[in-house]
Amino acid sequence: MEWWYFVIVMFQSALQSIFLVCYFHTDHRFRKWLAMMLLFMVILFPVNEFLFEDDVLIRNLINMGSLFLACSVLFRTESWKSLLAGIILYELLLVSSVVISICTGFLIFRTPPNVAETDAYTVFMYFYGSIMLMFLIPVF
Repeated sequence: MEWWYFVIVMFQSALQSIFLVCYFHTDHRFRKWLAMMLLFMVILFPVNEFLFEDDVLIRNLINMGSLFLACSVLFRTESWKSLLAGIILYELLLVSSVVISICTGFLIFRTPPNVAETDAYTVFMYFYGSIMLMFLIPVF
């Protein structure tokens, strides 16, 4: 894994954890944020990276199920409807940031993304997607 990719993954995990901790009610925000960061960095990211690299739909469904289970343990006072709404909103947030970054990258580079290569387009897409995620969190 390249250094810039690890930095992006950490930044995105921090942002995603902030969204979930701010969306659900809790008295221990920092502790829950650290737990969510640990979940993203140690469990979800490696599983997604190595097992479901090509199957985006399966990866997102497994992520939703895993997040639902983790959030039901971390945020025990939330109802299942609230948990489901937060996780669906979280997934919409991620999809929106990816779509915006891919479209912007296509407009700038005039070529579709190539998954097999790590080039300027890929680096731009990850950085821009993270910045879009940062701005979309308060909107959502």
